[in-house]
Amino acid sequence: MVSLVASHPGVRAIMVRHQQILGRRGGVVMEGRDIGSVVFPLATSKVFLHATLKARVDRRFKQNQQRGHQVSREDLTTDLAHRDQQDSERATSPLAISPDAHVIDSSEMTLDQQNDACALACLVNPALDLELDTDLAISVPRIPFKYRFPFAYFNCMARFFGLQEVGSVGKSVPGGCIIASNHVSLWDPPLVGSTFRRYKVNTLAKESLFKIPVLGPFLYYIDGIPIKRKSFDKNAFAEASKTLIEGNNLLIFPEGTRRAIGHPGPVRNGLGILVQATRAPMVPLFLRGTHGLMPLGSNRSPLEVSYGPVIRWHGLEALLDQFDKKIVSRKIAALCLAIFNEMQDRSFERHPETDFEKKLGAKLLKKVAAREKKVFK
Repeated sequence: MVSLVASHPGVRAIMVRHQQILGRRGGVVMEGRDIGSVVFPLATSKVFLHATLKARVDRRFKQNQQRGHQVSREDLTTDLAHRDQQDSERATSPLAISPDAHVIDSSEMTLDQQNDACALACLVNPALDLELDTDLAISVPRIPFKYRFPFAYFNCMARFFGLQEVGSVGKSVPGGCIIASNHVSLWDPPLVGSTFRRYKVNTLAKESLFKIPVLGPFLYYIDGIPIKRKSFDKNAFAEASKTLIEGNNLLIFPEGTRRAIGHPGPVRNGLGILVQATRAPMVPLFLRGTHGLMPLGSNRSPLEVSYGPVIRWHGLEALLDQFDKKIVSRKIAALCLAIFNEMQDRSFERHPETDFEKKLGAKLLKKVAAREKKVFK
């Protein structure tokens, strides 16, 4: 009856909250069919362990024999196939490969071999993290003069408004990454830029900004890439892909437009298009408090930029074997949105959501819906 009970959104919402509270303490191993894609989108390591239906029926049949239960192979096959269908097709948190999960087919493995394969998969991300070039002593001196002035200016602005950095202090983002940030106000790009410590960072920004006197030439000067938002901009994505392949970083706001406070997403398919074209890892950012800016900071709207871990697309090839590119882009977008929500929840744990944020977020919902309809419909 587990799948039936788990299909109720209210039950799942309560359980997910409890699971996340446990998981944020660290040192947790948790098993479940949507743990990596929904419950712990920022898990250090994810494993999607699967086997053929026949292999699972054989294992369950042997288990039942050892326990003295008499269940036919035919009944087991029907039961497991039905549960797979329920879990894969349910509307809330369906069974899915997370794009950043290690996919392991255990059909022909012994139990010890499965354990070894999973343990090895759990070592991959920490090992890759140790190889990252995040040394400020190396990266900062390499920043060209034309970047140093904007970075210094943005940094002074950030300190004036009391910006707090979470997860990035003393580090530089490794090269060749997609830096994906949520978007709530026009202050977001310069405040995010104030935390950059590496050259070169291109930024995808709406085309109309490049037509504004002074601002337009400045955006080109700091390697901005104009993009048309109402349709797929082939030239913009080609240029963005090129800069990532060359080992440079790319800042994008994958929601496509500004969102209401406390309500991230939806994330657009452009992120998935870039990931599939370049296989570039993603560094997620969560920005909070750029409404209600005040000198030295504001208690009603805490200003912070939170950096998540590097997201690597271990499960991408397995997804592309099953689905077309558009569906895979949606799955990448869904993971990014889950990450934004998790980072928001962590931010609210550090500094509870204020009345100002709640009221302004509710007020902005209608304005955001109207703007989204104008831009994307």
